[in-house]
Amino acid sequence: MKYLIIGITILALILSLCLLFSYLSNQYLDDVKTQLHDAATFLPVKDWDALVIYTEDAEECWDNHRDFFSSLLDHQELEDIDRTFVSLLAYAKTEEPVGYYEAYKRLLSMLEHISNMDTPHLYNILASIVNHKSI
Repeated sequence: MKYLIIGITILALILSLCLLFSYLSNQYLDDVKTQLHDAATFLPVKDWDALVIYTEDAEECWDNHRDFFSSLLDHQELEDIDRTFVSLLAYAKTEEPVGYYEAYKRLLSMLEHISNMDTPHLYNILASIVNHKSI
């Protein structure tokens, strides 16, 4: 009975930590996406100075949480996001609206992918089970 209680306690702790990391991950990603949306509001009016400032703020927000995501994500995904931020800032500084918008959409889709990947959905669980059985 003692081992059963210890096992259930460990399982509850692991589940709690998984849910906490998922919650924090979504909060941090929402912060970055909000910053990016704020920056993109300056794109239609072509206020490039404000666009650069807000994009730099979004990148700083990402950098503040990068250590957290480095424990959860593949290094390739982190570098892809970093590279996209660099190209986003380059497009903003060179005042290229089409390039900025494409990089912005690409970055949002990467962040959304990470958010969906860390959220416990039924299809994430089923995909893991199916992938393990096919191996």
